[in-house]
Amino acid sequence: MPLPDTLPPCACPADPLARVSLIAGALARLDTVSAPDEGAIQAAVDLALAEDGVSASGAIGAKLAARVTALLRWRAVQDDALVYSAADLAEAAAVATLLEGPTGQVFDPEGFTDLVAFIAEMPF
Repeated sequence: MPLPDTLPPCACPADPLARVSLIAGALARLDTVSAPDEGAIQAAVDLALAEDGVSASGAIGAKLAARVTALLRWRAVQDDALVYSAADLAEAAAVATLLEGPTGQVFDPEGFTDLVAFIAEMPF
């Protein structure tokens, strides 16, 4: 069952391109080979928000952290060889639907894999 995932327009643009920038900024601060803990993910998200000049209210940071966490969970299982670029992953994570899984919020493994592959094949 998809979770509501809208960002308040006054605090942070709900535009997926803005989310791409924030997710990419958080990924750049993390060791994406090992599984960072929730505190490290939240700290990376907060720094990305601050760098982009966005107020880091709890709800915005938590929603972006959920996307980064789901992305890292997917990558640990589906892309452990690091085939896809951080930019492609951030674009997919910005628009994919979050689902509630047994270990928390996740992306649909097959659907997210297809989305990342599609984005990676784009010529621009």
